[in-house]
Amino acid sequence: GSSMANGAIGHGVIVDLYRLDAFGKIDPDTRRVVVGPAVPRNRVEREALKDALIFPVDPSSGAFASIGGMAATNAAGARTVKYGAMRNWVTGLDCVFANGARAWVRRGEAPPDDIGAVGRFLYDVGPTLRTLDVARLRHDGVRKESSGYGLAAWLESGDLVDVLIGSEGTLAIIVGVELQLAPLPGGTAGLLAGFPDLEGAAAAAVKLAERGASAVELLDRTFLEIAASAGDPLPIALPGVASLRAAVRPE
Repeated sequence: GSSMANGAIGHGVIVDLYRLDAFGKIDPDTRRVVVGPAVPRNRVEREALKDALIFPVDPSSGAFASIGGMAATNAAGARTVKYGAMRNWVTGLDCVFANGARAWVRRGEAPPDDIGAVGRFLYDVGPTLRTLDVARLRHDGVRKESSGYGLAAWLESGDLVDVLIGSEGTLAIIVGVELQLAPLPGGTAGLLAGFPDLEGAAAAAVKLAERGASAVELLDRTFLEIAASAGDPLPIALPGVASLRAAVRPE
């Protein structure tokens, strides 16, 4: 219920899961951990760093964004250029379905039998969808789809997880998430550059992504003016209307 779009899914209810904040033990061999949906994203990162790991999905709201909400919306962030969105980093979901059944849905495993309408989707609608050209459901060059179900990802993987992620509570209530973590990079380097227009900044972002940048973030004039009004000097003078921050994490 905290999304800026208020989860534009029509009539419904907001379910508060703030007490479901269990945090499992990180497995350093598989680089996986199971957490409750109320666990904040930044807590996952702090715990992962203790084992020289990171959680790559890094939205600007990471200090308070919950893992369950991030899975429900397929959250992304500045690191999407290298690591992709939330869908790439979820290996399993503990779900409560509309018929009251609760089950884990994991990558590489057959979906549970008793999952109500979601099961009917798989067996009644799925065969028809599999006859479609997946290119019709995907927008080439788009790193994150922000509307509709992840049907293209599901057709490519066959994993029900890919449909549940980004479904915004319309298919199931997420009560547990198994996350895949990534190795901590050996070092980082950053770049801050100013541009006279947004078009130039956007073009530079594309070039930086092609050259291996792990994070790219655009700051327009409004953001820069707010930052300046706080009294802290900007690191460099930026006479243009936009700046671009990029980070490179060598493997």
